[in-house]
Amino acid sequence: MPKTGKKIIIREAVEGDLESIKTLIDYYAEREILLPRTIQNIKRHADDFIVALSGSEVVGTGALFKYGTHLAEVRSLAVRHDLRRMGIGKLLAGRLVQIGYDDSIDKIFVMTVVPGFFKKLGFTRVEHESLPDKVWKDCIHCQHHNKCNETAMIFTKETNHGR
Repeated sequence: MPKTGKKIIIREAVEGDLESIKTLIDYYAEREILLPRTIQNIKRHADDFIVALSGSEVVGTGALFKYGTHLAEVRSLAVRHDLRRMGIGKLLAGRLVQIGYDDSIDKIFVMTVVPGFFKKLGFTRVEHESLPDKVWKDCIHCQHHNKCNETAMIFTKETNHGR
């Protein structure tokens, strides 16, 4: 159980969660920690999202975007700001990795401004160029492309077989 003292339930997102997901992402996007997402983008990718619930309230979210069977990206990992550092992000990230494994994804990566968090979960740093699927789909269009402040990190079955 996370340090919140309340039981946290992780489940797939449903339509009624989408506004709460947007609110969580917006909080971190305004601080340039996450990339902004429109409600249309969230709706289009709703099947990629999971949520953390405390009671009936959405207190965290994350998504796993699949590039195929070889690669997936943890995206939009966000926890309500007053509940950070209580284990909810770890639960969400762990579930996203498990979803990837259950779908036979070989490598799961993240682009992050908080590499220490993901390092604790078993992700290791890689060069952006080692993720051409990401670079050519998203990074090339990003306003920060030439001065990216995100660290690319990857989680593989081979290096994390005991997790």
